[in-house]
Amino acid sequence: MLLSKGVVVMIRRLLVLSILFGFFTTYPVWGINEQVIYPGVSVKEIPLGDKGSEEVYQLLAEENRKIGDNKLFLHLPDGVTVTEVTFQAMGIEVDRNRIWQEAYAQGRSGSWLEKLKAKWQLWRKGVELPLYVKLNKEIAAQVLEEAGQAWYVAPQDARFKITARDEVLLVSEEEGQKIATELALLSLEEQIWGAESISLSLSLEIIKPAKTRQDLEEYGVSGLLSKFSTSFNAAKVKRVKNIRLASEKLDYFLLLPGEVFSFNEAVGPRTKERGYDEADIIQNYSFVPGVGGGICQVSSTLYNAILLADLEIVERVPHSMVISYVKPGLDATIVYGSRDFRFKNNTDKYLLIKMTVTSGMITCKIFGKAEKGKKVVLKTFLERQIKPATIYKKDPLVPQGGYILERKGVQGCVIRVERHVYAGDGKLTKKEVISKDFYPPVDRVIRSSSDPQSLSLSEVL
Repeated sequence: MLLSKGVVVMIRRLLVLSILFGFFTTYPVWGINEQVIYPGVSVKEIPLGDKGSEEVYQLLAEENRKIGDNKLFLHLPDGVTVTEVTFQAMGIEVDRNRIWQEAYAQGRSGSWLEKLKAKWQLWRKGVELPLYVKLNKEIAAQVLEEAGQAWYVAPQDARFKITARDEVLLVSEEEGQKIATELALLSLEEQIWGAESISLSLSLEIIKPAKTRQDLEEYGVSGLLSKFSTSFNAAKVKRVKNIRLASEKLDYFLLLPGEVFSFNEAVGPRTKERGYDEADIIQNYSFVPGVGGGICQVSSTLYNAILLADLEIVERVPHSMVISYVKPGLDATIVYGSRDFRFKNNTDKYLLIKMTVTSGMITCKIFGKAEKGKKVVLKTFLERQIKPATIYKKDPLVPQGGYILERKGVQGCVIRVERHVYAGDGKLTKKEVISKDFYPPVDRVIRSSSDPQSLSLSEVL
């Protein structure tokens, strides 16, 4: 039976209306939830329509678990050993955030008409997105480095070596090797798409040392500029330990031309956590136990070597009293955070500090651009001497007529230090005052039970 033209037109209109009804029912113009994915979007046949980000993450969790169980076979550089690693352990996982972003973007870009067309295509045909995966490079790099640990060889920088005869020798650099991690990561990223298993061959790459022999040759450290030694009591074990710890921080220390050296920065805090013990320090004109005792002997030994090398002193503080291991005026006290010893490399070449601690002796040597025949002489002058006072303390516990010498008196003084520099021909080229130091006297303290005035002079001397 043939349908009339009007009936055909009506049927067509009904079909169009039904299609439009279905479309606008799926994608209503008003009141749509803008926080969900439009219907028609899926990934690996998993429908994501009308789902928010948390729901999408949960739906993809199972896929992530499946991928995590896949195997990766690492062929190590010996060409024989193969290590098996799971995708999860290697840091390969479903890129859930990317899938969510791309799924959510479907039908939401372009003009109003373009968006309408995109929604029409979603409704009619749908969109299947890839199951994106990603690689956590930090995790993967760590796995690769651990797998190739047996092949790791650390590079050796070129270095100075000072002989017993104070000759400056150069030890050449040595290259190292390691797994070519970056190359392996690039290869891995190319293989992770849709792979159920991966075979990755690891190769080695050269590690270049930071300093070469040529670098050191340009430093210009050619010979000995100065040396100075001080002695100590080797029986004071804790003090000797502190001296060794600080000296090790300075041994083979390099300074650039123009660089200012700081003792406190180079040696660091003197604390028990860093291995320092308690030994005698000066406090209120007396020797008392303190962490890091003995370090001032290291700074004072270094100070004298620096003076003899004709280097510029930036900061130096004398002790509050005369000490035994150097002459007055030639000491340098340091207190971390408040008193420092600093000097400047005022030469046009590098400087190298060499510290040696033997049984009862610490020696500091300065190496740099040696000038043949140059000589530096330090001269100390006693400008004034100050006698100590005597303080009497009445003490009923002291036997009648007797006394106890609580503290010996120490004379004070004012010391001037000059530096005289001579050229190779013996001619004086420079004469300068380095310092003028005041060492206050330390008062003598006497305890007695009787009236101090009744004590004869001979009784207290």
